[in-house]
Amino acid sequence: MKKIYLLVSHTGTIPSKLISYFTKDSYTHVAIALNAELTEMYTFGRKYTYLILPAGFIRESKDSGVYKRFTGTKSVLIEIPVEEEIFEEIQMRLRTMYVDKDKYKYNILGILYAKFGKPRHKENYFYCSEFVQEIFEPHGLGVKTENKVIRPIDFLSIANSKILFEGQLHNYVAQVS
Repeated sequence: MKKIYLLVSHTGTIPSKLISYFTKDSYTHVAIALNAELTEMYTFGRKYTYLILPAGFIRESKDSGVYKRFTGTKSVLIEIPVEEEIFEEIQMRLRTMYVDKDKYKYNILGILYAKFGKPRHKENYFYCSEFVQEIFEPHGLGVKTENKVIRPIDFLSIANSKILFEGQLHNYVAQVS
């Protein structure tokens, strides 16, 4: 068995505070990590540390960018065991998407629609939790939601997962076996 990780977080940035204000959720962002050290994470978010826009498909690390700047980021790290074949398929899809990252856009309107409980899907447009659901769903790893609006906090209840860490991200140290 291999492991995939989800980092569910609240950075304290203006967008995360706005999302939290409207949703009342304590976590407002989610990223897929391919290792416990969180050096290879994929998500949809800001492309530049100091600018909210432009946003799109990005690769991030716990020790760089927004996470390095916002040291008070509170987070939950979830470990999900998967068959090696599923891990390899997800890894290949993420890396292939990253090579073509410019064709993917941030779903700004989708975030606004989500505030009203309405999904708004457009090809190659995602916000972070839509993206994770898109990657996971074909493998039976996605979350079940009645209204199809996926929020980062929904991933805290993903089946067969285990919480490895909860707290300020800068305090996380990977326990690699």
